[in-house]
Amino acid sequence: MTGHVLPPEGLRTTSDPVEGATQLVLVRHGQGAVNVTGVIGGVVGCSGLTDLGRSQVRALSDRLALTGELAPSDALYSSVLPRAKETARMLASSVGIDEAAIIEDCGLCELHPGVADGLVWEDYV
Repeated sequence: MTGHVLPPEGLRTTSDPVEGATQLVLVRHGQGAVNVTGVIGGVVGCSGLTDLGRSQVRALSDRLALTGELAPSDALYSSVLPRAKETARMLASSVGIDEAAIIEDCGLCELHPGVADGLVWEDYV
């Protein structure tokens, strides 16, 4: 086969918006310090983003500001983990949300490590 074949509609494509439908966009935080230090990063152990993580979020924020694809948004939610909160604050203006209006919800945390929070993995094992 020599030509480029497009996938079927709806498969790895974006459909036309449906009037009145809610669009939900999930964004994972940039690289967290816990992703490179070996610390178990719940609320206690998480120390936010690395410089690379901030760069990743800035790149997304710049794209969203340039394209306007998510602005204006009605809400911006974040877990209470510092890496997620920092990501949300960096993205807020590019989606038309005031930082003070970010909704933080512990139920959005990717993990709740309990007594292991803040330990390094070697100590946990």
